[in-house]
Amino acid sequence: MTVSHSFPNSESDFGALFFTFSAFPTFYTSFTSMLTPADQSLIAAQMGRVPREVVDVTARCPVGHPCVMTCYPLRRTRDRLHSEKPETLVPFPTLYWLTCPQLCRQVSHLERDGVIAAIEAEVARDETLRAGLLRNHDDYIARRWAVLSLEDRALVEQSGLTSDFQSRGIGGMLDRAAVKCLHLHLAHHLAGGNVIGALLVERFGLKPCV
Repeated sequence: MTVSHSFPNSESDFGALFFTFSAFPTFYTSFTSMLTPADQSLIAAQMGRVPREVVDVTARCPVGHPCVMTCYPLRRTRDRLHSEKPETLVPFPTLYWLTCPQLCRQVSHLERDGVIAAIEAEVARDETLRAGLLRNHDDYIARRWAVLSLEDRALVEQSGLTSDFQSRGIGGMLDRAAVKCLHLHLAHHLAGGNVIGALLVERFGLKPCV
């Protein structure tokens, strides 16, 4: 078994890793998904594709549609063309993925309007907000580790990947004062609480389509 210490560095990288269909290598995991067939269909309709390695729906809108899904944080990869090669362990740092199309559109508009830079400046000057964000990173790290099966926690430790899981916070961020992606923070907020996500909801009135 080989090990990849490289976390995806952008949303496009996340997408390329997460939504792999016939491309090589093949991604697979050892967990059992809790998604119902109805949720699978709804998420596929929301995102326009069938996501892989989804653990469960973490948050729903008022009518019950998925808003956030939990992603399994470890991938095993194997090259279909060279099956004799050992599998590779690849960390996947995004635990919570925003699926609601309405919320995704609203957040994307905010990012295009420069809200990320504005919030990062606010974090830099607001000690309370900064402390809350640090706690959110710690919470995210603990939740991501807890989702791993006992078998995969042992593999992570044996493969020398523990520091990657423990040092990288929300969405794989090393800089705990950075915001990077509003989708990440809103998804974490809806899944359990995040100061940046809460700020977005309060300040900009973000809400699902119903």
